[in-house]
Amino acid sequence: METYRIYLFIGLVTFLSLSSAKEFVATDEWQVLPPEDSVPAGLHIRLDMETGQRWAKIAKADDGDAVTTREEVEAMRRGENIAGGGNTNPTGKMGNALIVGEEKAEGGEGKFDYELMYRTYMRIPEDERPALPDKSTLPAAEWESQMKAIWVGRQELIQKAIESIEEVPDVLSSIIATISSPSDSLASELTELEYLLSDIDVARDFYILRGWPPLLQLLKHPDPETVSAALHCVGTALKNTGEFNDWEGLADVAPLLGSHPDLGKVLYALGGMLRASPSRLSSFLAEMDGEASLLAAARAARGLKAARKSCDLAADLGLPDPEWCQVCAKVLLQSGAPVEHQAAMEGMLRLEC
Repeated sequence: METYRIYLFIGLVTFLSLSSAKEFVATDEWQVLPPEDSVPAGLHIRLDMETGQRWAKIAKADDGDAVTTREEVEAMRRGENIAGGGNTNPTGKMGNALIVGEEKAEGGEGKFDYELMYRTYMRIPEDERPALPDKSTLPAAEWESQMKAIWVGRQELIQKAIESIEEVPDVLSSIIATISSPSDSLASELTELEYLLSDIDVARDFYILRGWPPLLQLLKHPDPETVSAALHCVGTALKNTGEFNDWEGLADVAPLLGSHPDLGKVLYALGGMLRASPSRLSSFLAEMDGEASLLAAARAARGLKAARKSCDLAADLGLPDPEWCQVCAKVLLQSGAPVEHQAAMEGMLRLEC
């Protein structure tokens, strides 16, 4: 949720929310963008930190970033065209493009337009913006100090969010390289991977980067803990998502029902594969005798928790064998935990026992 708030904030800083019907007509030269005009796609937009005016022109490939020098600002105010977009930032990075209300003095510390900061924050919905200091009850210096602290903190948060987004592909590539040439222990890499795969977009990127085949290969790893961690990753990546129905792996996971010691992790991966995929479920039942394998694993489960998870999966999939009622009844009778009692009863109801 915080990431979405950051992007909302950036969007409000750069493209103010407009409500009128008129669309701005852009040219190759900088023009003041009226606040009531809507913004068509493909424009380069700058915000004058002193006046609060927005300027816009048709974007070009060589426009550079949004850092604007004093000379460019004055030229825009005079209505002059800025050749080449005026990219004066030698690093090529974002620089101060996001820091509305701050003007860097040559060789000195930044000067802040606190009123512009305040107005910018006030455009954010109340439940999305930080608590702002009350100017009417505070000395001017204290109010400015608190505004600056809020602003600087938010800029740091924005920068961290941008950096984290930029780093994800590199992190995925590094993990894929590691699991493609597995060592004795991959616990830390797979723990980080499982966390990343909880985001559906990252899971999609992981597949595009060809990380899926080496992950499935880890299901044959001699270390049971590595196999369990890989199963966890598989289940999290799929997490009942119909979009990923064509991802392979069922033939790698299903045989582990009767051989892997951590039945819970097998059920987690299997559930992610089957719950939202009628085609996988059909293959599991018809080609792999999947219900019999699942029922046998449930009966042989070492713990009642694994047996209850088997019962849950059977109920979710609508499996018809009446023996599932016996599995649920076993959990109900032998477990002393209220949570397991309730789960078993719900499973029996869904199985129409």
